[in-house]
Amino acid sequence: MSYRWSFILGVTAFVMALSGCIPRPQPVRLAPPVNAAAGVGQGTTVGVAVVDVRPDQKLGIITDAHDDKVPVTVGREETAGIYQSVTQALARMGFKTKPLADDDPVGLTVELRELSLNELYQTGSYDVALKAVLSASARNGVDTYDREFTVNQRKTAGGPTTQAETTRMVNDAVGLALSDMLADQDLTALLRR
Repeated sequence: MSYRWSFILGVTAFVMALSGCIPRPQPVRLAPPVNAAAGVGQGTTVGVAVVDVRPDQKLGIITDAHDDKVPVTVGREETAGIYQSVTQALARMGFKTKPLADDDPVGLTVELRELSLNELYQTGSYDVALKAVLSASARNGVDTYDREFTVNQRKTAGGPTTQAETTRMVNDAVGLALSDMLADQDLTALLRR
C-alpha cells in the first residue's frame, strides 16, 4: 500500500509540476523606470508625445518544452505608461511638460519602434532574448535632433518567465532606452536652448 501511495503521489507531483510550467498568455503593462540627471532643464516647457509605431501589439512568444507557443503582448494604450515615465523624468530634470501641440516651440516625440521578446525552451532551460528600440525626435524652433536608442538583452532561465518577471524585464529594457535618451547631452541641450 505504501508503494501504491508513493506512486500516486509521485505521479500527482509530476503532473502538477508540468501544469505549473506551462506558460499562459501574458499581457504586459508598461511603466518603465527612467533615470534622469536633476536640474538641467532650467524651467523650459517641452511638449511631449509618445507614439507606438510597431506594426502590431505582439511582443513575442514563449515556446515551452512541448513546443506550445504562448503570445506575449503590449497594447497600444500602453504608451500612456511611457508618457508618464518620460514626463516625470523631464520634471526631475527641471523641465516643465505638457502634451505636444503643433504650435509648441519646443517638442519631444518618442516613438516605440520595436519591442520583442522571444523565449525558447532548449535542453533544460529557456533562452530569453529581449529587444527594445525607441527613437527620439526633438525640436526647438527650426532646430531638430533625431536619434534611435536600442537595448538588447539575453539571459538563460530555468523555467518560463512568469507574467510579473516578463513585465519587469520589458519595463527595465524600455526604461534603459529612455534613460539613455534623456542622458543624451545633444538632445537635452536642444530642448533647453
